[in-house]
Amino acid sequence: MSTANLKREGMLFCLVGPSAGGKTSMGSHLLSTYADSIQRSVSMTTRAPRPNETESVDYFFTDEKTFLQKVDDGEFFEWAIVHGNYYGTLKETVNAAIHSGKDLLLDIDMQGIRSFKDAYPEHTVVSFIVPPTVVALIERLKSRSVISAAELTKRLETAAIEYTELQSLIDSDRIEYFIVNDNKEQCRKLVAAVYEAERLRVKRISRLTIDSICTIEPWRNK
Repeated sequence: MSTANLKREGMLFCLVGPSAGGKTSMGSHLLSTYADSIQRSVSMTTRAPRPNETESVDYFFTDEKTFLQKVDDGEFFEWAIVHGNYYGTLKETVNAAIHSGKDLLLDIDMQGIRSFKDAYPEHTVVSFIVPPTVVALIERLKSRSVISAAELTKRLETAAIEYTELQSLIDSDRIEYFIVNDNKEQCRKLVAAVYEAERLRVKRISRLTIDSICTIEPWRNK
């Protein structure tokens, strides 16, 4: 039995950090490299789809009325307002992945870290990905697309809040890894190394599977 086929519970692999920090690129690399073991957690949002986005692949797109009804019905594990739009992760998505042994890739905000770490402390792994400097962050925000001065200010203000909250999250052991995205290829390797190591955490591997491998009795009886 290879390590890739060990029976285990699914992991909630969370990439966190400021907009344009590299979460999307790092996540896409994981999904293409480890397609058999990890899948993107599809969130629901009231944001309008971008030209390259597909319904139920990138997000479940909905209107605000429907979203808030699901909030009232208790269907979301966590939800938040980000840049004026609602985003939420459905409970069914999370629980199904954990029980099936499929890892979920999540792009969440700072409040999401608290929610997942408090509810699933044994399954949640958080990596904070950040550009090396504020100057680099601004350059990357500007290079993504045409961005207004007001939008740039909003993104930087959000990053400032995230950086302020970062220390308290580290102090409360809610963030495991701090990765500086100075070189895209090197950052991809680091994120992949974290993912591969976390898949081998004993606490997530079935004890029956471990016992079936680590037994001498069949040999003794020969």
